[in-house]
Amino acid sequence: MARKPRVKDNYATYHIRQRGSGIIELFADQADRKEFLDIILKTGEKNNIQIMSYCISEPDCYDLIIDANGCDISKVMKEINIRYSIYKKCEGCLFKDRFQSELLSSSITASDPTPITDFSSCKEFLRCMSEMTVVSETSFESFPGSLEQVYERGRQERIETVEEAREHVEERLDALAMDWQQLKKDKSLRNQLILQMKACSTLTLREIGEVFGGLSESTVSKLVNSGIK
Repeated sequence: MARKPRVKDNYATYHIRQRGSGIIELFADQADRKEFLDIILKTGEKNNIQIMSYCISEPDCYDLIIDANGCDISKVMKEINIRYSIYKKCEGCLFKDRFQSELLSSSITASDPTPITDFSSCKEFLRCMSEMTVVSETSFESFPGSLEQVYERGRQERIETVEEAREHVEERLDALAMDWQQLKKDKSLRNQLILQMKACSTLTLREIGEVFGGLSESTVSKLVNSGIK
């Protein structure tokens, strides 16, 4: 039977579930879980997505709630799973099939929740909630527009084409009284703009390279991965 095509929305929030293949345990101990947490947090920061919640308390599966924030969720999950597979050094496929995903459009409640453990974000969430100042409903009246309007503004401000990206860079250069030739010589500024472009656009690495004078995809990838330290 053919698999159903995955429902995608690059600006949606997803519930992700990934199961292990059963060859070895995904999470054999706390060291495994800490490594996985490090991977998802770094991947989230690199791709400018929000890891809103996680649960890695089970040995053979994990759950994530991710705000895609303009990114292709399949590419993000591929990166997470590849990096963790390299860490585990599994002889064979570490994961079973493709990950399961569900678009979230409303509040959800687990009907049979697993116990809160050190490796569930629920514990951290409850700790933070106990330390937060309660905000009244009237406080939200000062927010600029409804949630739907804020969401739509986010869509509109996201850079989605090479032409939009060039215009964005040119605006930055005009503000700095610089031109493209000067930018080409100022690699520090160029690299910062590349990182910002990766964070605020849906462009591929190849397209970002095109914007910045024909840089190769591998060069852009190295810059993004290194964070320009």
